[in-house]
Amino acid sequence: MEKFVIEGKQGLEGEIPIHGAKNHALKMIPACFLTEGTTTLHHVPFVEDILRMLEIVEHIGGVVKRQDAHTVEITPPSTFNGILPPNITPKLRASLVLLGPL
Repeated sequence: MEKFVIEGKQGLEGEIPIHGAKNHALKMIPACFLTEGTTTLHHVPFVEDILRMLEIVEHIGGVVKRQDAHTVEITPPSTFNGILPPNITPKLRASLVLLGPL
């Protein structure tokens, strides 16, 4: 386990921004398909896996709007033909999570 060792008599002050976890966000994106209308997710880390998942959502007819550096709005597709994009899906193991909501 990593730790910080503070030596000296001066106290520490400040803030550290906490961003969301990739694995949590990868499950929240398909969960947006279980609601009607648009869902806003905050504290989303836009790393490669998240970007691929959002690309799949767009490919199957969903609407994705990035609001700022860590916020995204997702509107699920109104219909789904049952086919996930074969060129993107194999690159993302988490695409399996889409099967339940779809």
